[in-house]
Amino acid sequence: MDIQIRELEHLEQARSIEMDSSFIIDSILDLTINGGQIEYKVNELADYRKSYEEISAGDYEEYIGNPNRKCYLAYAGEIIVGQILLKKHWNKYGFVDYLKIDNKYRGYESCGFVIGGFDDLLYKGLHPQTNEAAIYWYLMFE
Repeated sequence: MDIQIRELEHLEQARSIEMDSSFIIDSILDLTINGGQIEYKVNELADYRKSYEEISAGDYEEYIGNPNRKCYLAYAGEIIVGQILLKKHWNKYGFVDYLKIDNKYRGYESCGFVIGGFDDLLYKGLHPQTNEAAIYWYLMFE
């Protein structure tokens, strides 16, 4: 199916965002750095479902008409299947503040994304016993 990307231009669009952003955790990446390259090995786990806190429609207001913040929605037909919240970062890159993609439309690495870094302390502020790591994916444009 053809995916169309449209910028969020008014709050009415945000009110129609309803997608399954939960996901199944069935493995963990064993991350290593070898010769400056990040490598990983996939280790299987017992399945469990996870989801993150949803964003309310009013939270999108700061992204509408703001040259330093943008929200883009991915549509399959007229159904919203993904969203990304971006803000201009100090190093002139776009910083992904939030990313949500419907379960049926995922598959980042197959689109050319590579792991550029990870942080195994990020989630410990919320859950000190966690062994989760934040993985930073990049797509280099030509």
